[in-house]
Amino acid sequence: DEGANSDKIDGGALFITGNDGTISETEFSHNNASHYGGTLFVLGNETVIDNCTIDNSLAIRGGAIYVEGENATISAKFKNTNATLSGGAIYVHGENTTIVNSSFDTTYAFGSEGNGGGAIMVKGNFTSIEKSNFTNTHADNNHGGAIYIKGICTNITDSDFDHSRSNLYGGSIYINGTNTTIKGSNFTDCTVNSDGSQGGAIYVNGEYTTIIDSAFDKNTAKEEGGAIYIQGNEVTIDELDSTSTYAKAGGSIYVAGGNAKVLNSNLTYSHANDGGAIYVRGDNTLIDSTIF
Repeated sequence: DEGANSDKIDGGALFITGNDGTISETEFSHNNASHYGGTLFVLGNETVIDNCTIDNSLAIRGGAIYVEGENATISAKFKNTNATLSGGAIYVHGENTTIVNSSFDTTYAFGSEGNGGGAIMVKGNFTSIEKSNFTNTHADNNHGGAIYIKGICTNITDSDFDHSRSNLYGGSIYINGTNTTIKGSNFTDCTVNSDGSQGGAIYVNGEYTTIIDSAFDKNTAKEEGGAIYIQGNEVTIDELDSTSTYAKAGGSIYVAGGNAKVLNSNLTYSHANDGGAIYVRGDNTLIDSTIF
């Protein structure tokens, strides 16, 4: 579908209204929309996008895909897709979104306050992102160099993030919501670079955050949390491997909240003015079986 439609208001190639739509084994190239969904725009529930390829796509929200609806499942490869506001590749407004076995290469979002997500932006609860790769994703003027989620019960598992950038919070991931779990994922060369910036790789604002069995290398925040910044109580960080991380406070980890636990972790070559590896601002902190 080489540039079949350019500069439509919504959905540069496809506009779908209705439930249970499936798009599979399809390639899209050089499609743009002047509003939402540079390639695909969907209004409906139970959307499935399976094993598709999208490159060189542009819109205001959802550089490649915009979905408004529940229970969307997306598996695709994205390259050179951009959003002038939010969701450099994907923007979803709805519950129970699953993004799996996907790759994002050079995807950008340029929006300022309240926008971001260099690859993905989701406004909705119960989001799952699994077995996906993010390379050179940027949110140049706001949060979440790769992912921006506003909603509860987010799960990000078995995914890799390389060279993610954002301006303020979360070089790779920004989440505003409770009950976040990040597991089995790797973060390399992720950065937040403006004055006051926090969370070189991950920024979470919410209670009950768990980060487990994940690795961080060469992550930097200009202010706090070279790898991880969490604002909220009941944080559990377990089996973390963090090396060569930098910030003014909390070279690897910064937690603002009570009942924080850091367990069974390896935090080496972390650097900060205050708290070379960890800075906690809250009561009832537990550090156990960890190497510095």
